[in-house]
Amino acid sequence: NNFQLQPMTPDMEPKRDFFIKGLLEIFSDKDVFEQNYLTKLTTYKEAEQKLDHSIASGITQQSWDYFLINSKNNEVIGVITIIPPIAVRQLYPFVTLFGQAKKHSNNLWFIEYYVSRRERNRGHMSFWIDALLKVLKDQGATCIGAFSNQTNEASQQVLRKLNFDHYDDYNDHQGQQLWLKELCDTSL
Repeated sequence: NNFQLQPMTPDMEPKRDFFIKGLLEIFSDKDVFEQNYLTKLTTYKEAEQKLDHSIASGITQQSWDYFLINSKNNEVIGVITIIPPIAVRQLYPFVTLFGQAKKHSNNLWFIEYYVSRRERNRGHMSFWIDALLKVLKDQGATCIGAFSNQTNEASQQVLRKLNFDHYDDYNDHQGQQLWLKELCDTSL
């Protein structure tokens, strides 16, 4: 296939501008930042800072960002972030009060994902997130969480397709809803 997943690493320097422009395109999209205002990028400089932060987060093991690249067109079409348990406990300490997260509080991972407007509803995120879930399960993860805005039907469709459970009793001030998936089942 024409798509690949590229981790954000310090050795990206030769293609730095390529990745910065990809981040800017994805995170300057009105639909993306309306779903999560913390993701909004409006300038090249902000996108450059996001890239630097992403690389630093990977080095310090706070999170790992992956670019989804269409190699045929040589363009960044998405970003997937994996957040390990220690960072989940720091960023989202309240999620361990809900459902499956209670029993997996020491091994709860999170994912975030964003895709460019023109590549939505083409199955990219379902495919790549499913692949990453298998890798995380092989590495011992037992539960994965994700947030999806209540108005983002496409994101909810991805999570349902991957057998995540929605928790109606959690909604934040932005309309983010909690979704969880146990990885110890056989439906992966």
